[in-house]
Parts: sequence; C-alpha cells; structure tokens
Amino acid sequence: MKQIGVTRFTDETYFENQEWKYRKQYKGCVYGFDREISMVDFDCLKEIYTIDIRCSRNTKQSPPHIYGIGKIKCITKPEWRSRIYTKQMFNWFVYKGTKYLSRKELVSNKTNKETIEGLEKLLCSGPGHFKRGDGLSKLSHERIMTYDPNRKPIPHRCLKCGLLKRGHVCQRKNSKIKLSFPKRCKICHDPLKQHGGRAHICLGRKQNKEFLKNVLLLLDNFDKITVSSDDCCKG
Repeated sequence: MKQIGVTRFTDETYFENQEWKYRKQYKGCVYGFDREISMVDFDCLKEIYTIDIRCSRNTKQSPPHIYGIGKIKCITKPEWRSRIYTKQMFNWFVYKGTKYLSRKELVSNKTNKETIEGLEKLLCSGPGHFKRGDGLSKLSHERIMTYDPNRKPIPHRCLKCGLLKRGHVCQRKNSKIKLSFPKRCKICHDPLKQHGGRAHICLGRKQNKEFLKNVLLLLDNFDKITVSSDDCCKG
C-alpha cells in the first residue's frame, strides 16, 4: 500500500526551496520541517510520496494548485541540515529524495491532468482542505475515497443569536451568553473533529474508489519516469 504525505509551501518558501536546489545543483526533492515525521502516521520502512501544495491565499491569478510530487524515506541525518529557508525552525529536520516532478511534468497526459486537478480540489479548497498544519501530514486512502467534490461546507452560525453567520449583523453582540451547537456528522453522528482536531472521515459516505485508483495510477506513472545518475541524492 502506497503511503502519501502532504507538504505545504507558501510562495516565499517554495522559492527558497527551489533556489537552494539550484544553488546546490540538486535535482531531487528536499524538505525541511520543524519536527520529525511521525512514526505513528507513517511506516518508517516504506517510502512516502510527498505532494507539495500551495497554502498561500487563493486568488484568480494564483488559484489553488499543486507544485509537484517527490518521494522520500523516513530518514534524516544531522549532516543534511542546511540553510534552506530563512526561518531556521524549518531547517531542523531535513529529508531528501532522489526524484521530483513538477506539476508541468505531471500533467503530461490527460489522465494525470484530471487526477491532479481532483487532488488540488481535495487538498487546497473545500471544507476538508489540507492547507492548515505543519510538517508532513498523512493523506489516507480513506480520505481520498470519501472525497466528494460536490460536498457543501457546513454553515456557521452565530454563537450569540444562532442565525447564519455569513452576512449577519448580530443584535446580541454584547451578550455574555454563548450558544453551543453539536458539530456531528449527519450520516454517522461522529464528531466532525477527531484525534486532536483532525477532520472526520465518514465511512458511511459513498466511496469514490475510481478516484483512488486514478491517484495510485498517477503515483505508478511517477515511478516509471527514470532519473539519471546526476539527479540522485548527494549525501
């Protein structure tokens, strides 16, 4: 079973990452985190496919998108530490991989393009997006299968008067009393936030196995692209 992780970049940090690789003549992928990869979420004996997403604010000029995909192991070495980013906390734990493909290289065929666009909607927009967080987050197969592109976000209500919050001017804004609303799934009634704030995965939803199949096919195509010896990891 393939392991998939999600990394986040702003426009500034992605530029710093690419500038470091250009300066070091490094053709693979490199990631700097402020914490080690979780051994609870990932199997340290298997490789991890890393999907780089843009977490800066979405605009018409810069819509939500994926920067590229790499592949790493759960191995970090003290000698790999380098000044990749301006913020030193993101240079504490450095992980390197021998392969990296940009979005432009990934959308070389129609099937890959449709899958990439689907992943961009899943990871970068909608109520269950992955733009918040730090380090390497796990993208489980269950999350991919339960993704519904037509799913509407849960409407937020005012905690003072209970009316819908969007475009609302509260008449009880000075009140000290707050209302509480049960935030539970309408299908399985489990809490919408679980395990330290992680989004709920409802197994009662219709599973989109075809989308998961396309994502795994995309990763298979990633593996089939050969990398020359000059592109390999240099210690």
